[in-house]
Amino acid sequence: MNKIRLEISYKGTRNYIQGASLYDEISKYSLEQYGNKAYVNSLVIRKFAHNACDLIITNTPPKNYFASCRINLSERNLSAYIVETDEKIESRTEYDEHPIQVATLVEDKSIIQQNEVIGYSPIERLVSMTKYLHNQIMPEPNGGKWIFVQLDIEHPLEKEDLFTVSIEQSIPGRFSASSITQAGNHLGFIRFSVGQS
Repeated sequence: MNKIRLEISYKGTRNYIQGASLYDEISKYSLEQYGNKAYVNSLVIRKFAHNACDLIITNTPPKNYFASCRINLSERNLSAYIVETDEKIESRTEYDEHPIQVATLVEDKSIIQQNEVIGYSPIERLVSMTKYLHNQIMPEPNGGKWIFVQLDIEHPLEKEDLFTVSIEQSIPGRFSASSITQAGNHLGFIRFSVGQS
């Protein structure tokens, strides 16, 4: 078992850890530890976390994990789990999603990134686009908001290529599954559900 403290800050006015931040920090560790072909091909978030988090590389799920992931190493996948600690998060970074959203076009049940957006990671763009699509075409959820809960991809997210996200399945006000295309290639699926932070 290998335990790593993830260096995560709150984004904007949030008082919880954004799913994209989790993905980016796990990706950073994976690249440093396993080389430039490693990438996170699955992330499942079961609930919000508000404190500092540890990434635990193990095949046996810890009792208190709130998220799980797989790290693709080409020849095999590593299983890992994220556990919330009692340590408070002291840092906060500015985060404005508006530049991502104005670079997109919503068509029916899809959102298309039309222009490159500087200063955001691929997962930040992908999550923000998907959330914006839901807020544009779905009824406003009762007592909650649309949140990123799962990502399953077959290839790494590329820094510069443009995304298209299309809602494939949905239960209004509860759950959705959307396909991800980047530079014309199908990458996998991103899932959202309605929750409270």
